Amino acid sequence: MSDEVTAETSQQICSHMNWDHAPTVHALCTSTLSGRDARLKVTNAKMKSVSLEAYILSFVLCDGHSCMMKTASVPFAPKLESGKELR
Repeated sequence: MSDEVTAETSQQICSHMNWDHAPTVHALCTSTLSGRDARLKVTNAKMKSVSLEAYILSFVLCDGHSCMMKTASVPFAPKLESGKELR
């Protein structure tokens, strides 16, 4: 891996996370919620992309029969210095 995260590498990491670590991705999505939203149901949790700065999650948030698609960007703190740190 180079110092940057290529689109192909991001896709490979996300595919691996979504297939092999779905419960973790779901937990990551729920961890982005606060207040009233933290009590709502999360479904269809997916990691969409990763970069040196952050990872992007998407999920459906439901309150009874009313659902909406949500996206969350979770920054790495501190920012990663190399794509090797994603392992």
